[in-house]
Amino acid sequence: MFMGLINKIKIQKFYINIKIIINDFVLETMAIFDIGANSNCILEGLIPTKFFEKTSEKLSTANDSKLKINFKLSNAIIENQGLRINTNFLLVKKPQERSNPRNALHKSFISHPNI
Repeated sequence: MFMGLINKIKIQKFYINIKIIINDFVLETMAIFDIGANSNCILEGLIPTKFFEKTSEKLSTANDSKLKINFKLSNAIIENQGLRINTNFLLVKKPQERSNPRNALHKSFISHPNI
């Protein structure tokens, strides 16, 4: 019964416009909103490093490749259509896996359209 239920769940991804707010810093960008995500990630270089802190968290891609995570952002606010949500992000380098759908990262991913 339980396995049948799991087969019916469909992971959906949406591109949405958001604002990321950290203290007095604001980044308006487009994000991939993944309803099946385990973690929020943001590409290195989008947010000034002064807002990040060291972490020992570990993260893997959907194909179980390990990503090196050294920093996290634990005090961000995401704003979309007037709704504000406090959240955290893991800082990742631009992954090669993004170009191959079979190796897609299983998490919400914040990227800038020009990167």
